Amino acid sequence: MRPDAKRGIISRPLEFLVSRWTMIEMSKVDLVALNEKMNEPHVFVLGEVLEWKPGLKNKRSDGPFVVCEVLDPPITSTTTEPGSAYFREPLDIVLGHVDSDQDFVLFHYDSRRMQLAD
Repeated sequence: MRPDAKRGIISRPLEFLVSRWTMIEMSKVDLVALNEKMNEPHVFVLGEVLEWKPGLKNKRSDGPFVVCEVLDPPITSTTTEPGSAYFREPLDIVLGHVDSDQDFVLFHYDSRRMQLAD
């Protein structure tokens, strides 16, 4: 192994370009797939057990969750920072889960990020 390879240094410009192009192309594929996954329609009903769709978790709680209420129309997040991941997020489902203190708590979520638990 070359000494510079141990440090993760790419010594040849072509290697760098190929590596960078591969990462960009994979990112494009991932972005398209995640967007499609987020926009797959599903109507959840009370009592169903849900989990985050892979790659779409945007809050700390891990789940599993139980559907406690479906909101129609959804509430729009009141976060006023356009750079926030929650800016204008449509909160259309109330889910319950057990927190780290073993308390059952309810939070509002964007149901597009959820799927039925296995």
